[in-house]
Amino acid sequence: MTIALMMNMKAGVGRTQRLADYVFEQFEKNDIPYEHVTGNSAAEAIANVSARAHEFSAVVSVGGDGSVHTAAQVARRHSLPLGIIASGSGDDVARACGLPHGRNYEATQRAVDHFVESWKAGDKSPVDGLAVTTGTGHERLVLAVISFGFDSRVSTRSARMTYLKGTFRYIAGMLVTLAKFEPIKYEAVIDGERKDFSAMLVAMGNGSMFGGGMMVCPSAKVNDGEMDLCIVNSMSVGTLLTVFPKVFKGTHVHHPKVDTLRARELWINAPGEQIWGDGEFIGEHSMNVTCVPGAVEIYGVRLG
Repeated sequence: MTIALMMNMKAGVGRTQRLADYVFEQFEKNDIPYEHVTGNSAAEAIANVSARAHEFSAVVSVGGDGSVHTAAQVARRHSLPLGIIASGSGDDVARACGLPHGRNYEATQRAVDHFVESWKAGDKSPVDGLAVTTGTGHERLVLAVISFGFDSRVSTRSARMTYLKGTFRYIAGMLVTLAKFEPIKYEAVIDGERKDFSAMLVAMGNGSMFGGGMMVCPSAKVNDGEMDLCIVNSMSVGTLLTVFPKVFKGTHVHHPKVDTLRARELWINAPGEQIWGDGEFIGEHSMNVTCVPGAVEIYGVRLG
């Protein structure tokens, strides 16, 4: 059956067109039946593929984490395997799954070739996902990291900084956010246990990375049936600035003000705060999160 190819042709213009040409060329060369399904928004693209889900044998995302996040909603909803051709500025889902990634053309060629070979071999593996239901009933599946607090504020600011890419955009957003930031009060129920606390941020990791390779939940694995939580407790801005650089190697978790734990399910609430997952806005205020083992099958996964 035909593959639903989800690729935003408006992103990156020249670079995206060159990559698209290579995707089309390789799919046709290897007799991979596909249809390029688009939409004017992520919601419209999901609706367009969903309306014809019975016609497709798989859904393939070409792009960054936002594109993967969009395709993952279709894959989960219709029990379709997911292909990831990573070509974004962060590619944290691809990193977590051990898939080729990178913004230069040679790296994206490798990502295309890896998917093609995986598809031909029927090489796909079950990967966990974090099922999120917000307080308003909005549902999403997250494959990398959910952030709630300081990081979500940074994501909101950095999303406007389109002149910067990947980690550089995140760091710029962080510096602006720090100027007026104070610890946030959270209410939570983690695997049935109540926990109220003040913290700078809470991250829930299915994968280990967010923000383009920052290892916020360094022990997280996408196939272990649990989510990893990283809670950065209340600290001064000065202390946060000394702790933050350690996130690039995941050593921030050794700081006495950082708590880590594992869970299968949680409810968490912080009035007025935004929730982000896979680098995309999810909702506000509160959410239930459940780790769903084997939520989707992904082509070509390589886990160490």
